[in-house]
Amino acid sequence: FARAYAAIPQTLPSHATMLTGLVPRLHGALINSRRLPGRVTTLAEVLQAEGYRTGAAVGAVVLRADMGIGQGFEDFDQPGDEYKKGNRVVRRPAADVTDAALAWARRVDGRYFLWVHYYDPHDPFDEHGGHVRQQVPRPRIEEWVRARAELFPEEGVGMEAIVERWHGYACDMRSMDRQIGRLMRELAG
Repeated sequence: FARAYAAIPQTLPSHATMLTGLVPRLHGALINSRRLPGRVTTLAEVLQAEGYRTGAAVGAVVLRADMGIGQGFEDFDQPGDEYKKGNRVVRRPAADVTDAALAWARRVDGRYFLWVHYYDPHDPFDEHGGHVRQQVPRPRIEEWVRARAELFPEEGVGMEAIVERWHGYACDMRSMDRQIGRLMRELAG
């Protein structure tokens, strides 16, 4: 896409929009902590009624099934406490999300709808280790950040810290992109 827009810059309301076709003020999930009401019909419910098997694998508990986003999914795989780290949002890496999605797809027969959600490009960035960091050229990230320095008016934060943050973000995007590629290849094969 040349341009893509989110209906709202929060995870649950934005995904509720994708799964209902309604803007947040119509579906009612206006913030991450506000449940999608049961009165709203989701794509999973429509497809399930048409005979599709429905499964979801999500990367963060911001999209817990009990927040209404699980409506219509016969199987909703979400991260558990084994992924908990302090008081951060419970999330799991893209590789684990892909594993869960593929495991579900291998178990079902016939037509299915599989919704896969990745959460990797969220702070804190780059928890993938040195192998990904070596694949994302830091000098290119630095060049990109310096060319847009006016967009980063964070007082008291040096350019080096800003470059490091964006490099971590790029590493997360690279890692997630590879997992999306793996998912697509294995589903097609």
